[in-house]
Amino acid sequence: MSYVLLGIGLIVGGFALFHFVRKASPQQIGTLIVIVGTLVVSAAVFLLSISGRLPAAVGGLAALWPLLYSIWKTHQQVKTEEKIYDHLTSASGRAKISEALDILGLEEGASVEEIEKAYKSLMKDHHPDQHGSEWIAKKLNAARELLLKNAED
Repeated sequence: MSYVLLGIGLIVGGFALFHFVRKASPQQIGTLIVIVGTLVVSAAVFLLSISGRLPAAVGGLAALWPLLYSIWKTHQQVKTEEKIYDHLTSASGRAKISEALDILGLEEGASVEEIEKAYKSLMKDHHPDQHGSEWIAKKLNAARELLLKNAED
């Protein structure tokens, strides 16, 4: 009976995780990975220590330390690069417009009709109601709004 309950729990948990990952932004997925990784390592150390294998737990942590440190350094570098990119794009409207054109797959000087057509075709595939990503839909909406505002000016 306990195996049946465990199986049902795994199926429900897997289903919930699947839907979370489909709708989550990359930042939310990264946070989930960090939280789950921390919980798994903490549980492993706890179980090894209460079973009398504390030296194995300490050895495992010592072996994982270089990997965890390199992941942390990479994360810090990415955060710094994102801040620089955000600063540069906020200082330059051209960078935002070129990014919006790339998102919608358009060329410089696209007409309002072309913007709407590209937006609608991409939104058909990526709308959250059609099992698409909410994060991608937000990017498409922002790109469309920016290009339409720029086309009117």
